[in-house]
Amino acid sequence: YAELGSFTVEGTVDGTDINAVATIEVVAPTILSIEMVSVTTKVKKAPVLPSEVTAVYSNGTTGQVNVVWGDINPEQYAQTGTFTVEGIVEGSEIKAIASITVIEDDDNEYEIITTFNLEKLEPNKLLKASVQVTNNSDLEESVLVIVALYSPSNELTYFTYISKNILEGETENLSTGFTLPANVYNYKVKAFVWDGTDILTSNMQPLSKEVILE
Repeated sequence: YAELGSFTVEGTVDGTDINAVATIEVVAPTILSIEMVSVTTKVKKAPVLPSEVTAVYSNGTTGQVNVVWGDINPEQYAQTGTFTVEGIVEGSEIKAIASITVIEDDDNEYEIITTFNLEKLEPNKLLKASVQVTNNSDLEESVLVIVALYSPSNELTYFTYISKNILEGETENLSTGFTLPANVYNYKVKAFVWDGTDILTSNMQPLSKEVILE
């Protein structure tokens, strides 16, 4: 069953001399869902969307698929706020969704794309946040990605983080996460991108708005 097609399996019926034959059809897995993409851009700067998104298939696997995004009107990123863009994925009627956050233009020169491997919080599942950071400044900078779990009362219950030095003009991918607890009702996860190399020494200067998964 490693390839598409069909094959037969023979067996016997207990208590008889009758042979049983089963024909097995191996079909291609179908796309069940597309993971949402979160992108941060600055006022009056066109957002950069990924050319691929993560598809979740009917056989439990995931994979990267090409996406063609819809047109974005410059008025949508002319001021701060959040809007969404749909994309067409080849071979599927399910639309890709990109959530775009527009922030004030300041001295920070970063382009940040954040995605989660889950569409929502699921008990006992491994949650990972993947963050693509492009350093458009003329300096080497350290970037800190923090993924934190909050209880229904908004108390921090767990967090993990990862840091990388990013050369000027370079793009790096950072990924970190943890296994969710058995009870995730009314819990939420926030992904932060700060400057610095660790929690204790960071200036806690946000490089993008937090991305929330519930």
